[in-house]
Amino acid sequence: MRPSAPRFLNFGDVFDLPIVIQNQTDKPRDVSVAVRADNADVEALGKSFSVPAGDRVEVRFRSGAKKPGSAVFQIAASSGTFADASAITLPVWTPATTEAFATYGQRQDVHSGLTW
Repeated sequence: MRPSAPRFLNFGDVFDLPIVIQNQTDKPRDVSVAVRADNADVEALGKSFSVPAGDRVEVRFRSGAKKPGSAVFQIAASSGTFADASAITLPVWTPATTEAFATYGQRQDVHSGLTW
């Protein structure tokens, strides 16, 4: 199992947490993956699927950062007697600005008739 999380999050971000499950055996494996988080929402807490022999499958968990600080994700995978687990801590930053805008066009001074 290899989680592939972003390096950081901004407060309010929504993202997919990808996890690659690799089957190094010569038989297909039914796998269950569970995720729990602190300071983050996870859309689906668990998923089950099959991984073909000698292959890998990527599964994604839709997540969102709740507040600035750190978000911690704990991930566990199991298949029969095989199991793996991982924990990831991501910094959650406050964006420098919460609003972006652009201005364009022409402005005419109503007092002098000049166009800027």
